[in-house]
This record gives sequence, structure tokens and C-alpha cells, in this order.
Amino acid sequence: MDHPAQDRLRFSSAALERRRATRYRGDDRAVPLAAFGEDDRETIVALYAVLSAIRQLARDPATDGGARVVARVAAVDLAAVVERVRRLGRDVTAPGLREVIHDLRGGAFNALVLQLSRFGPQAFRPAWLTSVDLLARDHQKMMRGLVEDLDPEARTRDLAPIPHSLSTMVEALAELPAKKGDLPLEIAVDCPFDATIAESCVEAGAIDRIVYNLLNNAIRHAEPPRLWVAFSQAGDDLRVVVTNVVAAAQRGVLEEQLRAGAFPLFGAFSTTGSGQGLSIVTSLVGSAYGVPDTNELIRAGHVGAQLEGDAFSVWFHWPLGGA
Repeated sequence: MDHPAQDRLRFSSAALERRRATRYRGDDRAVPLAAFGEDDRETIVALYAVLSAIRQLARDPATDGGARVVARVAAVDLAAVVERVRRLGRDVTAPGLREVIHDLRGGAFNALVLQLSRFGPQAFRPAWLTSVDLLARDHQKMMRGLVEDLDPEARTRDLAPIPHSLSTMVEALAELPAKKGDLPLEIAVDCPFDATIAESCVEAGAIDRIVYNLLNNAIRHAEPPRLWVAFSQAGDDLRVVVTNVVAAAQRGVLEEQLRAGAFPLFGAFSTTGSGQGLSIVTSLVGSAYGVPDTNELIRAGHVGAQLEGDAFSVWFHWPLGGA
């Protein structure tokens, strides 16, 4: 299942340094609803409510073989929901808030919309219901991690010590839909082990932010028919590698970017869809290890990127739970 290039990735052989005295909880990135403008506040609250309704529908046992779900989904104007979310934060300029907006608009939401768009009278698989439930769950969890007073009761539960296994994340990716233009894009997931990767829901949401950032970038730039996500254990750390095949034009851009190292990819923030502004990734990984300097994170191998022929791989590490 692995792309051949993943076998030739150059990882640091040294153990990844941890400078934190306590485990990173991922609870330091949230902003209040009042930080947003009125229109954005309404959109955020409405999106959270839509996700709740979708989860309730997906878990309803009276689905009648999918017919009821198809009818309910058909009654939702997905295009209007997408357009409203796309306009979210269009006037925001503050850097920290722009990063929050970026993930509110991204995360698992894009895959969720694509999964819902597949529902139709002639196309329905029960596994899609599970996928919809998990994608809506992941995006709601991420939203609560980003907006502190969006759902205070649920956020209190998110902050409680609850171990989260890697299998929970893999399950959400198992039926993840993706497209490049009109062509389907298969996401091949390789995960030969299980382990505790987070010790609370809010920490798991921080890992989700990284994974969906990298996946959404890969989907945007991948050449069909597939991309690869590989999970492995590196000592006391989780390693996640996302690999996609790139077109010649994108390969030239990446070659130029990587000529001076991976800092141009990881050292800035971008909302252009270029995939060349992954500071959200380094900020979260740096917090998890207590290593805030991006160059140091790259040198030590906490994050990295490599171009091998036409295969582009990007990776990050995260301390395993209980380690």
C-alpha cells in the first residue's frame, strides 16, 4: 500500500527531543466567538448546528436502507452551506484569527461535503453513514478546539483526560472521499499498529488539524489516481507521512522551494491553497515537543518534506500517549 518513495524517505536517526515538562493539551489556541464579526459568528454557530444535525441523521437507526438519508440530504442546499463557509473570515486580517478561519473552512468539512454529495437514489453505501458521522465529529471537535465558547458543555468534556487511540483516526480516514477536478482520488491508508496518540479530545483535535491540513493540501495538488497516508511508530513517537504524485509544473515549484531546505514550506502561513504555508503544522508540533523554532524542528526531524521523482512526501511526528 505504501508508495515506493516512502521507503526512501530520509528521517533523522536521533530520538526526537522533548523539552516540555508536561504533556501538551492543545487547549491554548482557542478564541472567543466575540473575536469574529457578526456575520462570521452566525456562520460558525450555524455550521456547528448543521454538523450536529448531520450526526444525528447518520446515527439514526431508522435509515430505511439509506432512502431516508438520501431524501434528507437532498433537502439540504449543500452549495449554499459551502458558499457561506467559504465567505467566512473574508475581512479578517489578524494572523492568529486567520489561522483559525483557515481550519474552520478546511478540516474535515470539505471531505464531508463531498461524501454527502455522493448520496443519491442509485448510489448509497451504509459505510458512508459511518464516514459522515466521523467527519462531522472531527470537524465539530476541531471547531470546539478553536472557538472556546461555541459549545461550553462539550468543550468541558473535550478537556477531560480521555485516551484516544490511533485506530479512531484511521477509522475516519477509511472511507474519506477525495476528488481532483472530476476525477476520483483514492486515499490509501497504511497503519500496521495501534497506540494511544492523545490524552484528551482537545489534543486529538490538534492532531486532526495537522492531518487534515496536510491531506487537504495533498488532495489539492495530487495527480490521480491515489495518494498515500502512512502511520508508523518511531520510538516513543507517532510518525505520519502523506505522499502524493505531483504534476511536472508543481514538481518544479517544489524543487525550487526545497533547494534551500524545508523552511519555505513550514515557516509561513498561507490561505492561497499553494500548500506552501504550513506554519500551523510547525506551531502545533513545536508546542507538543516544546521546540518552538521552525528551523530546529526541521533539522531535528520533527517535521519534514522530500521530493523523490514525482512523489512529494510531507511528515510530522507527535509524542505517543503515555510515553
